[in-house]
Amino acid sequence: MAIIKEYKGKLPKRIDDYVIYDLDGQSILKLKSGFTTEELLHAPTYEKCRQNASEYGKVSSLCKLLRLALQGVLPKKDNLLVVNTLAKRMYEVMTCDTTSARGSRNLATALTTTQGRERLTGFSFNPDSSLVMPYELQASRLTVSTKNISFAEGSNCVGFRVHRLGFDFTDGVSQLDSTDWLFHGNTSLPETVALDYPLNTPQKGVVFTILEVQFYSYEDGSYVPMGDDRSKQVLVVGVLPAALTADSSPWSAMSMAFGEAVTCIGFTNELFGLDFIKGVFLVRSRYRGDSFET
Repeated sequence: MAIIKEYKGKLPKRIDDYVIYDLDGQSILKLKSGFTTEELLHAPTYEKCRQNASEYGKVSSLCKLLRLALQGVLPKKDNLLVVNTLAKRMYEVMTCDTTSARGSRNLATALTTTQGRERLTGFSFNPDSSLVMPYELQASRLTVSTKNISFAEGSNCVGFRVHRLGFDFTDGVSQLDSTDWLFHGNTSLPETVALDYPLNTPQKGVVFTILEVQFYSYEDGSYVPMGDDRSKQVLVVGVLPAALTADSSPWSAMSMAFGEAVTCIGFTNELFGLDFIKGVFLVRSRYRGDSFET
């Protein structure tokens, strides 16, 4: 390295194998170091770099498609943090592919392993959220404990809903099915909330069961979501191949047994289940999971 004290005309940026740059008001001449594009693409020294770049590029592309599939679910604030957190976790999941050669490892293979699916279970799409909610994933419904919920400033209501996202990690094709919101006020929040799964179960790829919890302000008969959605939780509570996902086939009226006191039934597109208990006809909504006496 040398300091150029005097030079006539404009200094070039390079002279043969040397580069020239400014440092503290002085012109510095230094031998070129590092690597060239040609070396990066072909030199054996950088083989591991090429393998990592190939794998990370594929993971990033699939993460983008995954975020697009959940576009109406993910928080909008701190989007870059959401993007980076997801990419980092998915790269960790990819390392569970122990059968493919380095550089060819992929998420589709990694998620056929129990270890790969376990690394995604419990993952929060929103790193800003401090909501911690113990849950129990049952065959027919998801039960969530609300004991640790602290309402966001300005909110007086909390909403719950469940999503099932089928995502094919070989071609990026996705299918999302969601329940409607189930709302509870801050003065009437039960200790546990039971949530039905969406009616349609994806038939292809990996199926993510996702719990979404968001705070609202109930105003003049309407639920208004908080403008700052960093308090919402979007949590992966289950990960299974589509073939192993718990059966959640649509309820069929053909299999219903009528009680003696039931003389008439009205059907709507939200109907999910009917029960006749001690002379009371209970209608359970497909989405909300509420019961209404008739």
